[in-house]
Amino acid sequence: MDPGERGEVAEVVGFQSTKSCKRRTRHVKKNILYHSLGYITGGVSNAPQFEQAQAGEKGQPPELLGSYAVKEVHPGQTWNIYLKAKDVDGDMKYIAAVLFMAGEGDYPTSEIWLKGENRSEFEGYIFLHTPMDENLVAEMDTLKVSIFIRDSAGNKSQTIKLPLSFAPGRTPEKVPAQWQQATKNQLGYINNSIMSSEAAEIQ
Repeated sequence: MDPGERGEVAEVVGFQSTKSCKRRTRHVKKNILYHSLGYITGGVSNAPQFEQAQAGEKGQPPELLGSYAVKEVHPGQTWNIYLKAKDVDGDMKYIAAVLFMAGEGDYPTSEIWLKGENRSEFEGYIFLHTPMDENLVAEMDTLKVSIFIRDSAGNKSQTIKLPLSFAPGRTPEKVPAQWQQATKNQLGYINNSIMSSEAAEIQ
């Protein structure tokens, strides 16, 4: 992924507390090799958002046909994101997922590579492990993930943005009937670790 692409999906959100500033300093030191200086400034919404696909010089861009994810999880619960996509050229390369947290900034881009028939069309899910840390509830109002697909020719699908909040005692919701098929196809995981400032200070 080129630096411009990372700048395109990065976001800087809101005011940072003294504790979160310390955490952001750690994130910046860790992630500076992954990001350019371009940022998009914006707020956090409660519904999926979409950005247009971008075609390269060859072929057609992948199409993200739909997505589903719960908006709240109990700390420690795995967050599943269900996706449906296709590519008429059959050369989808990877799913890109970029996390950012209000008051914290962006995390390194996680690339989930696609194989076999999934490169042409798929219904499946990616997931994020969340820590069993209830301090996340007070410190992190909403996390957001931006997701798009890149193909081998450099074409990019539209981008979707999904929010997540932490709610102690929240029980897992049943996956809707139209996404049951996707539950059988695990595509990979978002390779980021989120934590409260208290947990970060212990490490």
